[in-house]
Amino acid sequence: MGALIRHRSPNAADVSRQQLKRYREVITLWIHKRDTWEISQELNLPESLVAGWVANFRELVRARA
Repeated sequence: MGALIRHRSPNAADVSRQQLKRYREVITLWIHKRDTWEISQELNLPESLVAGWVANFRELVRARA
């Protein structure tokens, strides 16, 4: 299991267009109970990016509720 990653919003300049296209896959895998380390390994993305996207998605869901 991966170590706890503190949420860090990725700088837009640090995220490539190809990585951004994987956002939907990241969220889908996370919803299906995968942890951020597993997702990062499967999709070959930095875990900090995956964790940031998941944290952002959770905040969007909370704000909508």
